[in-house]
Amino acid sequence: KISGTLPSNECLASRSRLSNLEYFYAYQNQISGTLPKGLLCGNIATETMTDFSVSDNRLSGTLPPNACLANRSNQTQLRRLYLYGNQISGTIPEALVCGTSASESMLDLELGANRLSGFVFSEECLAGRSSDSQLKHLYLYGNRLSGTIPSGLLCGSANPLTALQLEECQLSGEIPNCQGGSVTANENLEVVTLHSNNLQGTLPNMLWPGMKVLSISNNPNLEGSLDGLPNSLEYLVSQGCKLSGGLEKLGFLPNLTKAYLSGNKISGTIPHRMFHDRLTEVVLSHNLVSGSIPPKISQAGNLTKLLLDNNRIRGHLPGELAQLLPGLTDLRLQLNELSCEISASLYD
Repeated sequence: KISGTLPSNECLASRSRLSNLEYFYAYQNQISGTLPKGLLCGNIATETMTDFSVSDNRLSGTLPPNACLANRSNQTQLRRLYLYGNQISGTIPEALVCGTSASESMLDLELGANRLSGFVFSEECLAGRSSDSQLKHLYLYGNRLSGTIPSGLLCGSANPLTALQLEECQLSGEIPNCQGGSVTANENLEVVTLHSNNLQGTLPNMLWPGMKVLSISNNPNLEGSLDGLPNSLEYLVSQGCKLSGGLEKLGFLPNLTKAYLSGNKISGTIPHRMFHDRLTEVVLSHNLVSGSIPPKISQAGNLTKLLLDNNRIRGHLPGELAQLLPGLTDLRLQLNELSCEISASLYD
């Protein structure tokens, strides 16, 4: 593994304009020290660099200030900045994603698992971005942020953002509602992870139409229902919240592969339409689910995990369940009102 520090600002300043460095990847090493400002701004020799990655190292210090980043040349080509898994502190400079023509070329900004603090980008910053903004992936998870989620990250039909990771960031407030008036949802957004924050209020009824992954677990004051989930959803994780209402929507998600909904206040019956061959894991433990297990569960031939314990499910469980679901490896039905004859094949 590589150790030591990154080149100093003095060293970077002496590089020739003819330097053609485009990619710098030194992730998963033991590089320490601080991040020199000259790598990201103020140095004509770094204008050609498109990718810079020193993730999973031992860097400390702060990110370059807004004043430095705002002075970057219009010729700056930085597209991907990967600094996750270090010990970088301070605030996140808004000039990384807005305010300059150089910031508009950023595609991937990954600063997760550091010691960053302060607010996520302001509404004014995000609203001021031009239509040329290209930011697709923003990963800020595992930092010490505060405040609320700006609507400018989640709303706007022309917003290019496709993946947003803000889990474990100590954020509060409500999830922005992108419906109503002139506000529209981001049609490009596919991945949103907001788990393990202090979010509250109600889950917006109309979420992002292209959503594939939604993770909002461990926000104990977050309420709402599943009714507004988009039909495109593939992976749903919402454990340890205060969601209520029924499960009917799960029957209208043809691409759903995993549904983790334990520890809520969800009631009603399990819809038979939710069982299909794409479904692999269902976790509904510790809810208020009633009714019986649908016979059409046999249509979920690839199901490996079925956790229904601590509910109000009743009726008869077929003893030949092992034959109906040959891939099932984790089955939990305790603390319900089920009756069945346990087939020996369930123990094989």
